[in-house]
Amino acid sequence: MPGSRRLAAAATAFALASAVLVPSPPAGAATHCTAWGAMPKRVALHKSRTELTIVLRGTAGCHDQRTDNGATATLVAPAGKREDMRFRHFGSTQSVAMYVNLVHAGEYVLKNGNVQVYDQRYERVAWSWRTTAVVVKRAAHVFGPQASGGVVSGRAMRYTKYGWSGYQGKRVFVQRRPVGSQSWHTLGSVLAPRKGFVRYRTATSSRYQYRMYLTATSAVWGASTPAVRG
Repeated sequence: MPGSRRLAAAATAFALASAVLVPSPPAGAATHCTAWGAMPKRVALHKSRTELTIVLRGTAGCHDQRTDNGATATLVAPAGKREDMRFRHFGSTQSVAMYVNLVHAGEYVLKNGNVQVYDQRYERVAWSWRTTAVVVKRAAHVFGPQASGGVVSGRAMRYTKYGWSGYQGKRVFVQRRPVGSQSWHTLGSVLAPRKGFVRYRTATSSRYQYRMYLTATSAVWGASTPAVRG
């Protein structure tokens, strides 16, 4: 083999050996854990006590580590009241009891998280916390919708500390659409009396579907009925 070829082959072999000997970066060197408390975006209070369940979730960097000590965080209520949360590990839960006669309607924010996860070298994994929130209001409902004999009727109610009560003074909107259509047309509205029984007079026909709906307020969710055929 000519000298130039031998030199080229030796250089190639040396380069390959060097590539093999170069140490790889330690496992998990670029690992980052982003954590958050997973919960529904909204809660409708429809009984005297409602449980809000929060689950500790995280990205891939939060899992398969040597030590998972979970996280702490603070749930802040609309009026500013703070409740400390302690999640023992990822996937664990915390529950908050919400009593309809005590809870404040509005947004509850889970913030100020502190994540405790350690890698194979017993070093704390770099982390960040994603703030999440849930909006809590009382439930509303229109019971028993009907459309016949020139009247669209139902009973507008909201949940209170006394249970389901007539939604007195609430404006109830009435809509209709041709059977097979997806577009609703608003016919008008009527105020609910004390016990919530609503009757809206309009021509009814089997060629149309009808529904009633309530708009949301700062304390009560909106609601709409299923479509009923005239």
